Amino acid sequence: NPEANASTLTNAAISLVNKCDLIFAIATPAAQAVKAEIENQGKDTPLIFTAVTDPVAAGLADCEFITGTNDMNPVADQVALIKEIDSTASKMGVIYSSNEVNSQVQCDLATAKAASMGMTTSIQTITSVNDITNAINALISDGCDAIYLPTDNVVATAVATITNITNDEGVIVVCGEEGMIGDGGLISYSINYKALGVMTGEMGVQVLGGTKAGDIEISGLAASDLSLVVNKKAAAAANITIPQALLDKANTVIE
Repeated sequence: NPEANASTLTNAAISLVNKCDLIFAIATPAAQAVKAEIENQGKDTPLIFTAVTDPVAAGLADCEFITGTNDMNPVADQVALIKEIDSTASKMGVIYSSNEVNSQVQCDLATAKAASMGMTTSIQTITSVNDITNAINALISDGCDAIYLPTDNVVATAVATITNITNDEGVIVVCGEEGMIGDGGLISYSINYKALGVMTGEMGVQVLGGTKAGDIEISGLAASDLSLVVNKKAAAAANITIPQALLDKANTVIE
């Protein structure tokens, strides 16, 4: 676990490629680092990734030694939750790491959805967790009623820091996945990462059985695997009222 440290990630990739016959990589930066090192060492070690939002944009598709599962979240549905909570919301903020292509993809989708609902978008990019506080304060100063947090690895490590600021301002925090809700986010439509992990592991079984990784189709979960997760504790901290209609259809409610 490189804990969002680029140098640690590079060293971990070197170590794994040196000694492993099969590598699993979780999230886009990890998968990209391992792929680069496999190619650098002139190997064809099977690489199976998971939790990669856009494998094509990340350069992980159409490679004979790579396959895996994507976790493209329902960005439009997630952004739509803002208006369900506050119909008067007019500006959405987005924060993401500038070196994560998956986050840029989600930002573009979120911006388009917000525009379709008559909302403007304010964007802040970061390079490390040290930029989080200034970025969130800038979004609040810019008048954001809500903030969308994509499935960004750097942002995910700082959800508690983000919500410590947004709660005081009564800002809605919509997240890209349910793990962020457990850390203090308000609401999300999330895929089931346990099920995604099982699907990815089954790909590993195929590779161990002799199938070439590149011959296994990159795939993801069905829409039926989505869950609506609501954090009532976070709502109370931010003095936000979650409509009963959302609570009634939630799969998980954190009290």
